[in-house]
Amino acid sequence: MFKQLQLIFFALLAGQVVFAGVVYYTISQSLAQTSEMPMFTYLIPLVLLSAVAMSYFLNKQLKAQASEQKTEDEKSIHYKRRVILRAAILEGGNLMAIIAVLITGQMYFMLYFLLGIIIFYFFRPTEQEMQEDYQQIL
Repeated sequence: MFKQLQLIFFALLAGQVVFAGVVYYTISQSLAQTSEMPMFTYLIPLVLLSAVAMSYFLNKQLKAQASEQKTEDEKSIHYKRRVILRAAILEGGNLMAIIAVLITGQMYFMLYFLLGIIIFYFFRPTEQEMQEDYQQIL
């Protein structure tokens, strides 16, 4: 079960990085037009910060419910749901940063994406986290 969860996580990570690479290539080859959209200057940091906060607090709330899970299957399903939910929220913020690069052609939004990827990786599933939160031997 845990290996499947890690596979899902790294597939999400790879998808984001590949998409960012395609956008970077497109912009660097001048295949996309640039435009000024000053709203993105404020929107992207806000979206990314909101995604991080939402992911953190939702994870914390779901973590508090871990002790309610009685069977190994319940614990496993709960942890999977928790990891996938927090990863999806963070991925949404990261994709918004990449889309801002694509729409505006402004490469500095890629810095927000890089920050988002670091945070995304920080929230990766670990056996230690699962054992501590669910008192379950894998």
